[in-house]
Amino acid sequence: MLGVWNQNPSERGTDSAAVASSYTAALATALANYTAIRAGYIDDLSLEASHRSFLFPDLSSNIDLTCTLTSGAIDTFGTWAEVTDSGPTTFGSLCAAAALHITALRIKSTSVADVLYVIELGYGPNDGDVTVTGPHDFGSGTKKIDSDEQVRLRMPHVPAGSKLWYRMKTENNLNATATIVLRYHAHA
Repeated sequence: MLGVWNQNPSERGTDSAAVASSYTAALATALANYTAIRAGYIDDLSLEASHRSFLFPDLSSNIDLTCTLTSGAIDTFGTWAEVTDSGPTTFGSLCAAAALHITALRIKSTSVADVLYVIELGYGPNDGDVTVTGPHDFGSGTKKIDSDEQVRLRMPHVPAGSKLWYRMKTENNLNATATIVLRYHAHA
């Protein structure tokens, strides 16, 4: 019969005492395993869902600041370089006291139109010891997919005391540049 499921009460199974007892035991075990450490996970999730974000460079204090990345040779990553703004600030200086989580990267402008770019970000104490956190690719000019190129990043946090490094390449241009803005928040 269509639309009817388990009409015979002996076939239901979900209202039997054995199933109820099993469910109660499983719930008791789950609650017993709940610890303060696991409660901290809820705080982490809350921080990721609701937090005060900041921009790098700090455009709220100086709208004229920029952060410009430069590519290496054609279709080859350049050397690792520290992420800095056009003023005296490095992203790493913001990480001195607390870990930071970069949540978005926005491309404001590029020096060369109609090419593909790839940026790799990483953290570490120096350019010879970089932990790569992942790439981001985008197009410029006619290869640009969206007029406002912004991507949410799901990369690990940049540990306190670390510097943020980048390297970039393009498909067919030497020393092309991209001006970016990073959105981030602190992990206190």
